[in-house]
Amino acid sequence: MRDYGKIYTSLWRSKKFRGLPNDDCRLLYLYLHTSPHTNMLGCFVLEEGYAIADLGWTVKRYRDCIDTLCKAYLIGFDSGESLVRIVDFIAHDPFMNPKHAMAAVKTAEKLPNCEEKQRLIADLASAKYVDTAALPDTVSIPYPIPYRYQEPEPEPEPEPEQEPEQEVRVTNVTRAFVDHEICIAHFNAVAETAGWAKVQKLTSPRKAALAQRVQDVGGVEQWREAINRAARSPLLTGQTGRGWRADFDWLCKAANFTKLMEGNYDPREQTTGRAAISRTVAAVAAGLNSGAINLDDTSLDPFASLRR
Repeated sequence: MRDYGKIYTSLWRSKKFRGLPNDDCRLLYLYLHTSPHTNMLGCFVLEEGYAIADLGWTVKRYRDCIDTLCKAYLIGFDSGESLVRIVDFIAHDPFMNPKHAMAAVKTAEKLPNCEEKQRLIADLASAKYVDTAALPDTVSIPYPIPYRYQEPEPEPEPEPEQEPEQEVRVTNVTRAFVDHEICIAHFNAVAETAGWAKVQKLTSPRKAALAQRVQDVGGVEQWREAINRAARSPLLTGQTGRGWRADFDWLCKAANFTKLMEGNYDPREQTTGRAAISRTVAAVAAGLNSGAINLDDTSLDPFASLRR
């Protein structure tokens, strides 16, 4: 439990938040950030009875809002464990130092095992100050379609076939998690030419971070394109004279991967100074070929005619 919660004022400019259908959903989202049950991870057990008592709502009103927030990808929710995960909570409220991060990892260890905990571990794996070796060793779980609150049924009737678009979506997302070996094989192949260190061991935190990045980018093929894009970057391949190169863990951090996809590390055009020199050399070469510049006894300066 925390004594206070941090909410950025930019929330009121968020398309997801402003796109919520009613004030009940917005109130519940603010409640999840500031309730006495929230922790430093933004991932916590919230029993339905406590929330209903705090808000003074009916069960249906609460469940409808939880369902809406999940569809908007503002939260994740596991009904079996009553576990709430506020999406991007750690990115907006990062750890301040290694001790803070270690306390967060210990808090995560105590949470019940479920899909939402796995996604939390993926976020922790790419967070600053977190020792990935200390993260809980959990099994990667496919990212599901948006959660919908449903009462458990002892023997549910067979559901009708899903629409083709829904089936394709689930297949693509599932393969993003199943084919992590293909992702690593492609990375190691590109690493040979890019000068990166190859991945020798795929630990659980690495699997979780990789799965999250594949999910972010939209699939395995898009992951390959992202790695190819990184390999074309002079900065990430040690071509800037600094002697630094990217590696797998660096690329799998959420902030770095986002910048990569936004083009921040793409090759840049020549700097102003270099471009000017290139233009001058090209002008001299053209002048020599055309006879406009003469290297005679009276003028040994090939640039003299250009300054007239």
